[in-house]
Amino acid sequence: MSLKTRIKFRLVSFLIPIMVCCNACQEESDFPSEVIRLGTTDSDASISIGFSGSATGSIGLTMECQKYTRGIISLSGQSKLDSSVVVYNYPFRILRQYYPNKLVKGEPQQLNLDWKLSNASLKVYLDSKLQTIRLADSDEPVSINKITIRNTSVRTDSSDLMVKFTGSVFAGDILSGERVRIVAFGTSTTAYRNTITGVYSQRLPHKLSEAGIDNIVFNEGIGGSHTGRLSDNARHKIPHALDRFESSVLSRDPDLVIMCFGLNDSWVDEGADQSRLSLIHI
Repeated sequence: MSLKTRIKFRLVSFLIPIMVCCNACQEESDFPSEVIRLGTTDSDASISIGFSGSATGSIGLTMECQKYTRGIISLSGQSKLDSSVVVYNYPFRILRQYYPNKLVKGEPQQLNLDWKLSNASLKVYLDSKLQTIRLADSDEPVSINKITIRNTSVRTDSSDLMVKFTGSVFAGDILSGERVRIVAFGTSTTAYRNTITGVYSQRLPHKLSEAGIDNIVFNEGIGGSHTGRLSDNARHKIPHALDRFESSVLSRDPDLVIMCFGLNDSWVDEGADQSRLSLIHI
């Protein structure tokens, strides 16, 4: 066989797998090519699209919101315990400070949703800038296979939301192997905040991944929470640490628990002569 023939043979052998892979990717990412308008009536305020399940992936969207739009993008999939479960919820809202990089009324903006189930996290990029990181809501997710976009405005007919899918990449059919289970249990210093990119619990999964540790971190922070029960101090009518310790911590069967409490216990409210909780409750 001549050198020229051998080169042709190797080139064809190289191209065929690429063509097969591209066709497979195209079949998996069969999203609508047109602009989708959500909010003309209540009946078309949401859209759900399924695709082949993957452990790692990215979906690109061009979004344009009008007036007072608010909504939720959900990514659903499979967990070790359930064949159909919502893994991530990403809320968005116009006309309110929502993270350092925010959606702007009336301007088309590029949104990218990048998930990695080996650390159970979702990174949201707005115009190529990291906007926020969301942690998995479900227990032990192993794949993502559906996206749902909902316009949740009070009057959807007056709050247009226009969406166009711009691309997707999927890798790994399903996740296998164990992850270190961590619960971040605390107050507003732990809870999701809409004015910063991410609190410590949102950044922790990637730091552990960089060290080669597969993990799943659950954010169980609630602003205003103290270490006692609602009956101990009811200024904030929410489930406090002892009210939710079983459901938020023990039920997760964690390997590690990070507790951040104290500020709200020691806080002395205006007009009060002592802290919200006394030492006897600690």
